[in-house]
Amino acid sequence: MIIFSGSKAMAQDLIVTNVGDSISCDIRKETRTEVHFSYLRYNQNIVRTLGKDRISAVVRGFYVNDSIRSAEINSVVPYKELQTNSSDQGMESTMSHDTATWTKWQAGIHVGYARRLFRSAISATDYERLYDQKLKPGISAGAEAFYFPWKSVGFGLRYDFYLNRAERDIKTHDKVNIQFLGLGVAHRKIFSNRSTSLLTSFLVGYQPYHNAARHIGQDYKLNANTMGWAVSVGLDHRISQKLAIGLSGSCMMGSIFKFRKTYKGHTEVVNLSHHEQEDLSRASVSLALKFVK
Repeated sequence: MIIFSGSKAMAQDLIVTNVGDSISCDIRKETRTEVHFSYLRYNQNIVRTLGKDRISAVVRGFYVNDSIRSAEINSVVPYKELQTNSSDQGMESTMSHDTATWTKWQAGIHVGYARRLFRSAISATDYERLYDQKLKPGISAGAEAFYFPWKSVGFGLRYDFYLNRAERDIKTHDKVNIQFLGLGVAHRKIFSNRSTSLLTSFLVGYQPYHNAARHIGQDYKLNANTMGWAVSVGLDHRISQKLAIGLSGSCMMGSIFKFRKTYKGHTEVVNLSHHEQEDLSRASVSLALKFVK
């Protein structure tokens, strides 16, 4: 089909899409991956961008003196005349995806596999090192929300929790829960297909630690609060106008130098030396479901 912009200019350019739509316009700029152009609609100059992966042909100066060079248009792409009363609908159909090249809001949930990055003590026995390996893997899940006042830069928050259950024998086990709630800044790179983006974020926040442990038959609870920071890199792909799926990798850092130990109703504060600190660092890989607007 061919779509007229309603412009009365002496010369107009022509863009033909992969689906056969023809756009009468004024090409402002052409890059390696995109074509920037404008057209008149309701006496307003509308500026749009179209990825070259959606374009089959570009002809500059195609429309001259309000006439169409029919021989050239047939050599570019087959078309059929568009009814006057449906020209605006055709333009909307062609440009509907490009009117929302980027979204301002995105929020979602994620779940995946996480692994703690602490090292066993130098003095640890082989038996203790083997148990440390059981303490590392766990489940990671949470939620996040970001607002993008600019196309590439945004701000938001993220909540994440890590769960691990490890048992050495009937007398010794650990049930570890590490949470993270932080604020941060994000950078977004939108690819030329307008549906895929790379999101990189840096966050700083609050990181509580809980462990319901049993050691040599004695049950006690360990609780601590500390600050932490996180880095996340993810690839998001929109599967509809308001829904996207994502795959991301994250790394969260933090350490505790003191904790509260509760045993038989009595709580005491235990201070740790630099060499005894509890390393909360962990890495995770997650799948996400996101809502965009």
